[in-house]
Amino acid sequence: MVLFLYSFAVDAINALLGYIERTSKFDGASNNFSASHCNNKSTLDVYCVCYNATCRVTLLDLSSTRLKGEIPKEIGKLTSLTELYLDDNRFSEIPSWLQNLSMLSIIVLDGNLLGGHIPTFFSQMKSLVTL
Repeated sequence: MVLFLYSFAVDAINALLGYIERTSKFDGASNNFSASHCNNKSTLDVYCVCYNATCRVTLLDLSSTRLKGEIPKEIGKLTSLTELYLDDNRFSEIPSWLQNLSMLSIIVLDGNLLGGHIPTFFSQMKSLVTL
């Protein structure tokens, strides 16, 4: 069976791969992500739920990937995300577009360079259980 992943999701994951400095964890990872790479830890920690050969990205783990500055806006295109792991990077702020990921139940941000107050929009995210 051929699996299909929406092109906006493929583009988002490929863009994220472009941000990641190659480490042993991601050696061999190319910027040609496809649905066949879902649920395959050797490429990138991207997990999908597939129904009728159509897949949606539900978990993205970018922990310890040496990302810095702003959280990549491409993540905002993955609207089916339920779990997002961004810990142990060097992010400096929490962008307001994260509130658009309304299906998130878990977001992990520890080990970054975040400062200031926790944004109030997190309290309005009905599915969010773990912050």
